[in-house]
Formats: sequence, structure tokens, C-alpha cells
Amino acid sequence: MNINEKIKQPSKFYNTPMNIVSIKDLNHIQKMKALKNWRQTCIQLQLSTSEGMGIHNNPPNDSEDLVIIANAMEQLQKQNKN
Repeated sequence: MNINEKIKQPSKFYNTPMNIVSIKDLNHIQKMKALKNWRQTCIQLQLSTSEGMGIHNNPPNDSEDLVIIANAMEQLQKQNKN
């Protein structure tokens, strides 16, 4: 697996955003980039779904996902301070 792919499309490699926080194969900056990319993907899905362009029959709960991603980013920041 290519690290750049993990950063660009983290939801394909990790089950939850919190998985990114606890892994050892990415450094702090890479983890933050991965979480930001995951957040951006959720925002894009939310916008496309609200505009009627969603392709999912059962779209993910993007608002809840954004909260989970924000929590993971906060946890990552706390780890970095220690």
C-alpha cells in the first residue's frame, strides 16, 4: 500500500477516522492530512447529496461523520502536544 494513497483516500484503508489516530505507519502531519481529506470527502458528499446528485441509495450520515472526524483531529492534536 502506498502511503500517498492512504492520505488521499483514507476511507478506503481505514474503518474509522480514529483508526488513523492510532496507526503507526503515518506521522502526525500525514495523519492530519488524511483526516482533512476524509473531512473534505464528507463535505463533498453532503453537498452533492443535498443538490440531488447523490449516487448512494443509503448515503452515509455525513454530519455525524464530520463530528467523528473533528473528534479524531482533536485527539491527534492532543497526542502531538504530549
